[in-house]
Amino acid sequence: LRVVRSARRRTTGWTSSVSATAVVSAAGFAAAAPDLGAVAAGVTAVLAVPTVVAARRLRRLKAAPVPPRGYARRDLPRTSSAAYGPARRLADAEQEFLALMSVLARTRALPAEAIRDLDDAADSSADAVVRYAVQLQHLEAAARAGVRGPSGPVLGASLDAGLRRLAEGVDAYLDMVRSAAATVAAAHGAALGRPGVGADAIDAAVPQLRDTADRLQAWAYGIAALPPVPHPQIW
Repeated sequence: LRVVRSARRRTTGWTSSVSATAVVSAAGFAAAAPDLGAVAAGVTAVLAVPTVVAARRLRRLKAAPVPPRGYARRDLPRTSSAAYGPARRLADAEQEFLALMSVLARTRALPAEAIRDLDDAADSSADAVVRYAVQLQHLEAAARAGVRGPSGPVLGASLDAGLRRLAEGVDAYLDMVRSAAATVAAAHGAALGRPGVGADAIDAAVPQLRDTADRLQAWAYGIAALPPVPHPQIW
């Protein structure tokens, strides 16, 4: 998208230059200044070439599908939190998934729209996992503050249940990453013409990938339906 914006600015700049020199050329001839008009006409002809090239490049870039994301930055719980480990595993798995999607896009085994749908599902689900991990960090802080009081056991049990639920979400994401790896392997094997590996392998791998993505989204929807854990400072 940045390349498209840059190409659009470049095309606009060349077009404006051509328009300006064309106006000067016409005005020069109209004002009976043939020398000025001739120079402007020559400059217009010279500028027309890069303008056409820039316009064609912009059209080609706009027609090309947007590649999948290459990197995702996540704000994780602090390292002392019990939620940090699962959240860290999720963040590492997400980078692996994005790399696999990039390879899958280059193989063209799946339509660009299907890859975008998978990427959107993975992104929204990863957001849900990390948000839940941060909420558990808040619950953990409250449980630690009330460890000697009557609220300690109750909050501790809730924290343990939340950590198990968080682990389920991370495991669901890892299942999707493994399915993506199997899909990439099938597409790569089909492209190399390996014996016994072809379109059937891709047809078998893609539904598995979509199924794991659907299960991950179901987990994310379930987490979103839970009441949020309030921050300890506003308890």
